[in-house]
Amino acid sequence: MKKVIFAIVGALALTSVVSSCNKEQKEDPKGDKLATPKNISVKDITPESVTLTWDAVSGAERYAYIVDAAEAGEFKGEATTNEATISVATNVAHTFAVKATAAGKTDSDFAQFTIPAQKGSFTATIKVSDITSSSAVVTVTPDSNDGYTCVYIDDETYNQLSEEDILSTIVSNVTAGQFQLYQGEQSIEITGLAHSTKYYALVVGFDSNNEAISDLLKEGFTTEAWAGPSDEIKEWLGSYTFTFEKTLRWYIGEKYVESEILDTPVTKEVEIVAYEGQDAALIYGISNLDELFGESLPAIAVLGENNELLPLTGVQVADAQEGYAPTWLAYCYCDGHNDYYFVTGEYGAYSMANGEGTPYTGTLSDQSTFTVTSFAIYAYGDQISFYDFSDESVTEVFHPAGKFTYTKKNDAPAAYRTREFFQMGENFKPLNIKNLSGIKAIEK
Repeated sequence: MKKVIFAIVGALALTSVVSSCNKEQKEDPKGDKLATPKNISVKDITPESVTLTWDAVSGAERYAYIVDAAEAGEFKGEATTNEATISVATNVAHTFAVKATAAGKTDSDFAQFTIPAQKGSFTATIKVSDITSSSAVVTVTPDSNDGYTCVYIDDETYNQLSEEDILSTIVSNVTAGQFQLYQGEQSIEITGLAHSTKYYALVVGFDSNNEAISDLLKEGFTTEAWAGPSDEIKEWLGSYTFTFEKTLRWYIGEKYVESEILDTPVTKEVEIVAYEGQDAALIYGISNLDELFGESLPAIAVLGENNELLPLTGVQVADAQEGYAPTWLAYCYCDGHNDYYFVTGEYGAYSMANGEGTPYTGTLSDQSTFTVTSFAIYAYGDQISFYDFSDESVTEVFHPAGKFTYTKKNDAPAAYRTREFFQMGENFKPLNIKNLSGIKAIEK
């Protein structure tokens, strides 16, 4: 309580100081009031202190000053000359108010000055090379051993924000540990960029306390035009028939959602097209939720080392709603746990080659193994849920499961697609969380 009261009192004191600077001089019937100090300026500054000076006032014997009057940490001091050195961290702004005093005379009004925050002297050379339609390499060469972060932003977004807003966002993410700090010269690869688009590589320096010590440093670059999919991706484009060996059934049990694997084959008509601007493909037709969303929701697939096609888990396909985002996830059998779990992360759920889709087998952090059972879209948030169950009349959901075979029917048309996020309607809500106690997830 004392801190709160002190802060309020301090705020009132500062308001009084500011007001006095804007008002006319108070009446001085004896004519002995000292003049208000003028022309306050910074004479010298270091990371830990600042020296201020002002014009000497005739008749003044000393000067009384207050630093940060509006803050709980305010302090007062005196100087015998028209100069004062104060110990403060100069990477943040401070307020400084000073008045002239002398025995037998009336103190002058306070003069106020804002000490601007110093960003330090961190600088760096930024070079962008190896620019393609979807990637670039940013090389940062700093002039000191201070830490720095490097991020990027597209030109359209950059022009919608002020540099102050961008810098503030970067600082808050560094403070939260979301942005990595580097030291020394680093070459950083940026991937997943849109083709024919202008971007900025942004660098901000930080001290050992994660305080920003530079302004926003930037270097612009433009990605190349997309030349079309690679020959390896072209081999996969076309219309297919997928036949899954089994079916995963989700149903509402007595206490929570339960699952079972049925020996019922599932056939899906699938289209594989190029993902415009990326060395990847979009797989349409394997989601059972297309009717619910009113749009076909594709999986993203990339090439493996031997040009096998790998549909990726962990890919979000529509905007989040109420904390849940429609996301491609793999439901897996975990040998060491003798149970089924969602194994989250980004990896290829299946390996497609030679007419077969083989479920991925991997290793968990506890060294136990898991094998993908089914690959489908779920509502992914604090917990995992289903969009189909938003209708209370729906009591079960079916997804393709197990190994599958595929047959190519014809090549894809020349048109390519850009994966878009779809906006969900207000009726698409996940199952109530209270029914989810039986569903478990492990991070890969």
